[in-house]
Amino acid sequence: MPQMRFGPDDEKAFYAACDDIVDAFEQTPAGDEFSWVARTILELKFTYLGGDLTTWSVDDVEQILLDIYPRKVSIEPGDERDILDGFAALLQYLEAIGIVGSLDPRLVPGIQRSLHEFTAAMADRSRWGMAKSLMAEADDEGVDVQDSAALQAFIDNINARSWEERGRIFGLDRTAPEPPLWGGGPMPGAAVPSEAELRASAAGNVWLRRLRTFVDWVGAGKALTDTGNLRRADGEALVALLATSDRITEKQGSFTYRFQSSRELAEVDLTFALAAALGLVEVRARKLLPASPAAPLDDPLAAWRMLVTAYLDEIGPAAHRWRLHDDDLRGSHAAQVDAAVPAMLATIYLEHGTAPLTTVVEHLGPVSKPFDVTLYEALLALRRLGEMGVLVIEPEFDDLDLESYWLKPIATGLATTTATLTGLGTWFLQDRARRQGFGVAGSLIGHPAAELLRAAADLPDDESLAELDAWVGAHDNAAALLVEAVRDAGEAERSLAFRALLRIGTPAAPAVASLLDDPRLRPHALVWRVDAGLAAESEVRVDDADGLMRMLSAVLELWGPQSLPHWASLVAAPAGSVRLLESAWRSTHPATGDVLAALAEHAGDKVVAKAARTAHFKLRSRS
Repeated sequence: MPQMRFGPDDEKAFYAACDDIVDAFEQTPAGDEFSWVARTILELKFTYLGGDLTTWSVDDVEQILLDIYPRKVSIEPGDERDILDGFAALLQYLEAIGIVGSLDPRLVPGIQRSLHEFTAAMADRSRWGMAKSLMAEADDEGVDVQDSAALQAFIDNINARSWEERGRIFGLDRTAPEPPLWGGGPMPGAAVPSEAELRASAAGNVWLRRLRTFVDWVGAGKALTDTGNLRRADGEALVALLATSDRITEKQGSFTYRFQSSRELAEVDLTFALAAALGLVEVRARKLLPASPAAPLDDPLAAWRMLVTAYLDEIGPAAHRWRLHDDDLRGSHAAQVDAAVPAMLATIYLEHGTAPLTTVVEHLGPVSKPFDVTLYEALLALRRLGEMGVLVIEPEFDDLDLESYWLKPIATGLATTTATLTGLGTWFLQDRARRQGFGVAGSLIGHPAAELLRAAADLPDDESLAELDAWVGAHDNAAALLVEAVRDAGEAERSLAFRALLRIGTPAAPAVASLLDDPRLRPHALVWRVDAGLAAESEVRVDDADGLMRMLSAVLELWGPQSLPHWASLVAAPAGSVRLLESAWRSTHPATGDVLAALAEHAGDKVVAKAARTAHFKLRSRS
């Protein structure tokens, strides 16, 4: 029989054999209809499952239908049944001609029963690979993928988009929400460094540098072992290239142990796993290749966030360490540890950024006994997160310290050791909370008033007010700082500033009074004084249309259109709002049109609404 087992270097031989099989299959009744399915299945088997056409397992079939097909292959809706029928017919044909010795009797019935599951998997965008996601997005945006110039322009445009937009397209961020430890509502706030400082810290992180170096090393591609690992020689070379602490040899008594698999090089293997999880590389036919298109690393802060997210949610700190030892005592605790690590980080955050390890590891459950595997694994995970720049452990501990902690009661080993979040770590947990649908309050307390107002203006209303309250509570001279910032603020920022000043109340009065000498902000200050109960209504009354528009434009800006009818009657008395509105179209105030339109819509008094509409019409006719 011709060769039917193919390795990564047998591409030419495989495609020759594939052509022969498909050509012969086409001569059968089923093959005439499903030859296109057969060719795809054979190519997937060669490219992703080792290339042995003589052996087909239940796991092979499930991977092809529920993982590889959804991730790599685009089909027309309604083709699912044909693919399943063609797959089953191909396997029966391979058995009939002797390529497969004895087909597992579960395979064909299993394929034929999987229509619903296969259809759902093909429609689930979270299963799609990056190339398939890119082509689908191109199709959605009307790009002709056959036009190379148009396709390249589209890819360039994708690369220029925000990380969040690229993450939506490529499915890079699939973090599942967790119940918040703070009991719901916005996450308690904490100060974080400026964005420039965060980017600088992320750019200098050793693990991000390792990812860049690893991708450069992969180049056009590297061969992998039959089990999908890096080759031993490559693993050894990467220890030096990535500057890891992995040990090539280790002395154990009189015996010197040398690593047998690159998986034993924990930091090298973790770099490989992170690069794959972030979409920087992919494995095809036992070759490690750069992903096409690769996830960008041009934004260090976004890339660092994805790195830590992948480590926590996709790889798992303990799961990665013990994936070779599924039946090992420590391996059996990996899921427990990995589920607890995010809660440990949240505990440090809620303890104002610093907590003793005795408090941090409480999420593991009782761990006071001397020999505790989960505690040992949790400490290793925290130390790795320290390397990634999430936290700092003081005093630092090395492997000997870990063994000591592992073998001692926790109260004597960890009581004086603390974990403190870095600025990056604090930002990461706040960003994670937001992505999981929770607000964060107080993260802006370290910002100047002007930056506070700009940032708060972009937040949902409840988060914005929570930020203002937290910031005001952290500054003894908050009113004076806000008044100074409001002089150069935009409309949205001014509204937020006066809302914050109103929440401060009477103590803000001296600072607000300084605005009464500013013609542009005097109306805002007067409105604030009335709302704060510090001014008589007579202070805000006017007897001319320009004065009415100045006051009402401040009301519109600060409190919205629903407040205009009440303030119109208040400001215009005793002259009456209708009389002033009749001449308001002559006003030169820039917000006159907006005020009249809003008042016409929201005035409950029909006479007032009609006067506002008439004035608005005259104003538009004049212009």
